[in-house]
Amino acid sequence: MRLLLTGAGGRVGGRLAHLLHAAGFEVLAAYRSAAPPPGPRRLQLALEGDDALERLLDRERPAAIVHAAALALA
Repeated sequence: MRLLLTGAGGRVGGRLAHLLHAAGFEVLAAYRSAAPPPGPRRLQLALEGDDALERLLDRERPAAIVHAAALALA
């Protein structure tokens, strides 16, 4: 099963990407700045702004989306 995982460069998303990939899922690991762990297919993606997410969904057709992206405020 192909999954799109947003926030794969963060702590939670990176761990999820690793675990899901190890469990046999085809993980599309979307990240904005910090690269996700090795293994899953990495896709740099900014969720705000243009229609990049829509184009990605049309092209890749994931069966499910796991939204782990967040904005950390310090």
